Amino acid sequence: MNMTEMTGLEIMQAIVAGHLPKPPMAETMAINFEHVESGYLTSSPASRRGDSYC
Repeated sequence: MNMTEMTGLEIMQAIVAGHLPKPPMAETMAINFEHVESGYLTSSPASRRGDSYC
């Protein structure tokens, strides 16, 4: 299915399943999407090896 024909929920499900890449902002903010269903998204912080936070 073409991404332009997918609903937002279908796109997020494809991202969680690893069929689509995470959006750039999720990479920037180091967020992993773990589960998605209608009206609900579970996320967690991604580990960023080598990064130091102040």
